[in-house]
Amino acid sequence: PSKMQQPVLCEAALHQGSDLTMITLSVEKDRQGLLAETTDLLKSHGLDIREAKITTKDGSVQAQHVYMVKDKETSKALSMEKLEEVRKALEGLGEVECTAKAWPAYTRAEVALHKTMENRVWVTYKNGVYDITEFIANHPGGKDKILLAAGKNIEPFWRIYQQHTSRGTAVGLLESMRIGDVADPLPIAELGSDPYDSDPNDRHPGLIFHNNKPCSAEVPCELVMDNWLTPIPVWFIRNHHPVPVVDPSKYRLHVEGVGTKPVSLTLEDLKARFLKREVAATIQCGGNRRSELDKIAQTSGIPWGSGAMSNAKWGGVYLREVLMHCAGISLEGLDSSGANHVVCYGMDDMQASIPIDKALSPFGDVLLAYEMNGEPLPAEHGAPVRMIVPGVVGVRNVKWASRIRVSL
Repeated sequence: PSKMQQPVLCEAALHQGSDLTMITLSVEKDRQGLLAETTDLLKSHGLDIREAKITTKDGSVQAQHVYMVKDKETSKALSMEKLEEVRKALEGLGEVECTAKAWPAYTRAEVALHKTMENRVWVTYKNGVYDITEFIANHPGGKDKILLAAGKNIEPFWRIYQQHTSRGTAVGLLESMRIGDVADPLPIAELGSDPYDSDPNDRHPGLIFHNNKPCSAEVPCELVMDNWLTPIPVWFIRNHHPVPVVDPSKYRLHVEGVGTKPVSLTLEDLKARFLKREVAATIQCGGNRRSELDKIAQTSGIPWGSGAMSNAKWGGVYLREVLMHCAGISLEGLDSSGANHVVCYGMDDMQASIPIDKALSPFGDVLLAYEMNGEPLPAEHGAPVRMIVPGVVGVRNVKWASRIRVSL
């Protein structure tokens, strides 16, 4: 192919802390195979291509190729010497104009201006700036939760929801939304302490750990059948956030919602004002044995074996008795109130609902538990009080219960 009459431009505007270089090819007349030629050339010069895009103008043969690259040897943006080497190589591609530069740099104050859908939503992560606007509607945790980070550093949120970084999927997805560098990144010391520092540090080494932050650990299959009641030290663990630190003497359970008389109960109220009930119930995570599904088609959840389930004898009070005797709810009055669900809120920001028929049924055995296998409920498993809903998937057995709400 013929060369351009004027030299190919390959300019660099590198910012301190950059770890990617953006190479742009402006093509007067796009041709088949140019993308493959360019990527092969970049790889042959030791570049790691993180992203490649082609855009064209409507009704025009002009095109723009954009490549996000880093030097494989240094895992950083290209040096000036490397840029010159690549520029000379790209001249051989024909009639193209090439520019190579680092990401544009934005201050934290500039990022803070982008926190609405109308103005586009930006976040920062480490030294990068990301436009997450198009992703918000598809966020697995919901739109409202991800918007808490709008215009801010997302790292403090991910320090709580550490599955984002432990699995790697979210980091890769975020990288595809990168639009620039942070001009004034926060010092590491300003990011705050690890919210998991107060988690239990005596977890049994015999458990099979999938994550530590938050903790996800299953019972080895060799121990599942050893006891009818699973010993507490080897009970499976499925946390979504840090384990809350709760002072039992200050604990309050708030009951409210449709057709109720709102009431606030202490732990002592639950123990003294209601008959203690005991229910043997198995809790199983909805992802139990997911690793077997992964052999057929890859899933996105924790690859549990068969040990994401355990059995215990729970002690506490029936939820139905609390609703009936304190909040004034009864099966007979449901038709007039229109209530259909009972929602339990955990102190770890988890919440789940169950049908109100299950909650109020004399055969439902739904328990507000404060004991486990005859011992005070451990912090790991929901102390001071957790919901036990026999026969219902594990996630609805909400731990660290702080609020019960009757809803439509």
